[in-house]
Amino acid sequence: MIEIDPPARATRKVDYLKVLEHITRMGTKHFAGSVDPLEADEWRSRLARNFSSSRCPEDYQKDIAVHFLEGDAHNWWLAVDKRTNGSLTSFADFEIEFNRKYFPAEAWDRLEAKFLNLVQGRRTVREYEEEFNRLRRFVGRELEDEAVQVRRFIRGLRPELKTHCSIRTFNTVEELVEQVALLESNLAEEAKLKAKPQSGPLGKTNDKKRKWDQVDGGKTSGGRPACSKC
Repeated sequence: MIEIDPPARATRKVDYLKVLEHITRMGTKHFAGSVDPLEADEWRSRLARNFSSSRCPEDYQKDIAVHFLEGDAHNWWLAVDKRTNGSLTSFADFEIEFNRKYFPAEAWDRLEAKFLNLVQGRRTVREYEEEFNRLRRFVGRELEDEAVQVRRFIRGLRPELKTHCSIRTFNTVEELVEQVALLESNLAEEAKLKAKPQSGPLGKTNDKKRKWDQVDGGKTSGGRPACSKC
């Protein structure tokens, strides 16, 4: 008996324009260049995430990335393409050149230093967490451990919040944030209560005096009307 292999199923080529339209509908923005490395990295990361979510074919990704460049960024790519004689065909090649231009190694070092020096200041705990998470992905491996991240977050808190965190252990930054945000809210409520004016004996005395003046009709002890100028 001779076994015959079934014919290979022909794979259908996905239309490029439909993929581009779908990536656009996912909220992919155009990039015109930026001196802020964080803005550049966030655009690149969002684009890569959209490629992954949409199952975009690899041979389309570089061309789609170039499509979303405009202004100075598009002129930069034209120069890169000319310098390399059009040999950069993959999105990985694009990312290497993009990071070299808009996210160099010294930018990574600056962001890591910014993370190490980050403090809460006048931010709320939630705002502090947002900036903390925005910068934490740029730290080296020695700071990636969750326990280290928890200690780093506590170190940047305001003193009145930091004191309360030293009496217990937190396993994750998320767990720490939930507890500290609740503590911050409670402290704010206590401050509001302390700021409210308290009705004391002085207030009662003044009320009695006003009632007596009303009953007395504004007369002096001698029965004469009180002087309007006095």
